[in-house]
Amino acid sequence: MVKSAYFHIPFCAQICYYCDFNKVFFHGQPVDEYLEAMENEMKWT
Repeated sequence: MVKSAYFHIPFCAQICYYCDFNKVFFHGQPVDEYLEAMENEMKWT
């Protein structure tokens, strides 16, 4: 059985008008903390 996952990183250098995903400019955002939390969550699954 093939397993897959999609990880959305909602921090963008620029906001594209055609993108339907939730996103925010990465300047001043907790990007490192977000990625660390995702990594910790993956360890528990």
